[in-house]
Amino acid sequence: MNYFVSCLYGQYGKYLSIIKDLNLKEKDRLWILGDVIDGNEENPGENILLLDAIEKNPKVRLIAGDHEYVRLMQELSDEKDKKKWDQKEAAFAVSGKAFDEYIKGSMTEEQRSHYFLQFLSGIKASESVRIGNKYIYMVHGAPAKYSYDQKEWERKVCFGFPDLNKDYGGLVMGDPQIGGGLLGERITHKRGLVVLCGQLPPERAALMAGQSLLEKGAFYHNGVLAIGRDAVTDPTYVIGIDELGFFIKGKYD
Repeated sequence: MNYFVSCLYGQYGKYLSIIKDLNLKEKDRLWILGDVIDGNEENPGENILLLDAIEKNPKVRLIAGDHEYVRLMQELSDEKDKKKWDQKEAAFAVSGKAFDEYIKGSMTEEQRSHYFLQFLSGIKASESVRIGNKYIYMVHGAPAKYSYDQKEWERKVCFGFPDLNKDYGGLVMGDPQIGGGLLGERITHKRGLVVLCGQLPPERAALMAGQSLLEKGAFYHNGVLAIGRDAVTDPTYVIGIDELGFFIKGKYD
């Protein structure tokens, strides 16, 4: 079984509850669609506990979100460019200020290098999994036209919001990490492509589509499934997807 969640925002205790409840078997996977860091202002050190737990669990896969992307670019950039990324971080609705202070005051250079350079640089901006006759294409933001500037393409994928009226089949096939494995497969959303977005909240997606939200935690429209969270105080929903469709596996306040 494949499960999906997004926007944990440093909430390590919530992650542990999810892992305990799912009781993942050998072939089960939990896919986290970005934004696992920042937001835990009371216990910012739990951001590192969360990253560490994800890294050590082979049944859990993390996809880069805008928070991970910015943190990585802060580490990679020179002093001039770092200020630009610091400004982007400061503009986030979910603050990373407490985590910044924790990093500066409690982490060694070796620890920073491991988590923010080695680990974060190793996670992908997009992933896919086949479930029955469905192709689940996962991003935090939205599919984007591939650019030979890898970092620029990753930025677009991590930061964007999906267009709910767009057919994303062509962009998915153009993703070098994904499309090559689907050559020969004529996939469009009408034949099983589902674009799973971790940033767009279901409530906002329903408004964009001009529809009512029938079930909290996820909203599907025109081949796009939105499972994001607007705020740290919002409930976290774990979504399951099987051959019959998607379902709400659990809610975590």
